Amino acid sequence: MIFPLLAKVFNTIVWCSQPLLYTESTPTSVRNVFCGVAGFMGDLGSVAAPYLKRLEAIHKSAPALVIVVMSLMSAAIVLIMPETKDKKLPEDLDDFDPGPLFRWMTKKNKDQQSMEEAKTFE
Repeated sequence: MIFPLLAKVFNTIVWCSQPLLYTESTPTSVRNVFCGVAGFMGDLGSVAAPYLKRLEAIHKSAPALVIVVMSLMSAAIVLIMPETKDKKLPEDLDDFDPGPLFRWMTKKNKDQQSMEEAKTFE
């Protein structure tokens, strides 16, 4: 009973916030492409949904657990998106704020590149 309830809660969070977030956070020049990619990912989930029933052969709660995990991942991604309150919508990719996770990942890669460059100078 707990897994279907968790799946419903996280799925509701994602479905309510998804259209608002991807229209507010994507630059105008690529907004339609981004919305198309997001829609395509949703369509892939729709195609895979009938096969979830087969997971009951593993365990009775396996389909609900898979939905909980996927919905939880989507909700976590929503939480790490950049803040859009009182900010101007991005017009092109130069104005785009990738969010805290992407900035952290690229900073880590830049630090590694700097270390490698320093080693080559030695």
